[in-house]
Amino acid sequence: LARRRGPPGAAAGLGALVAAVAASAPRFDGRPARHAQAHGDYILRNIQLDDSTVFAFDFEPEATAPAGYDVVRFLVDYATLFGDHGKAGPGQLLSAADSVAFFGGYRFARPADAGIGVLTGVQLVHDWMKLPIDPERHSLIEAVRLNGIRETAARLFPHLRGQGHL
Repeated sequence: LARRRGPPGAAAGLGALVAAVAASAPRFDGRPARHAQAHGDYILRNIQLDDSTVFAFDFEPEATAPAGYDVVRFLVDYATLFGDHGKAGPGQLLSAADSVAFFGGYRFARPADAGIGVLTGVQLVHDWMKLPIDPERHSLIEAVRLNGIRETAARLFPHLRGQGHL
């Protein structure tokens, strides 16, 4: 974070999120996490739908990783861009309806999977760090994504909002 340059205070929220994610990691120690072939690019723009079929495009070599790796990339991408932040409760990535819809169709890893739990915060940090630090340089989609990341982070780590970091 020290190398990121931008307006004064621009990285404060990101730094607070990094600290919150690190502090939350121990609560996942010892909990089970399923492993599977990971794709690494399982995000909304690599999925196509027609009337009855879902197609996922994979441009990266497969590797074994926690199932949460791909699940979290997809769900954080969805939550930050399209999720209903007003309907998702404190500590929840998705609204109850979105969670039921996703996990009703995806049964390999469940919401309590430790990989999903710990990697959600890591993915939020990763996505935030990919954005230009100076808000004046954000495209419309980057501004929407940053707002979604902040809303999602504030839900998952409510103390950050109370401290004025998000």
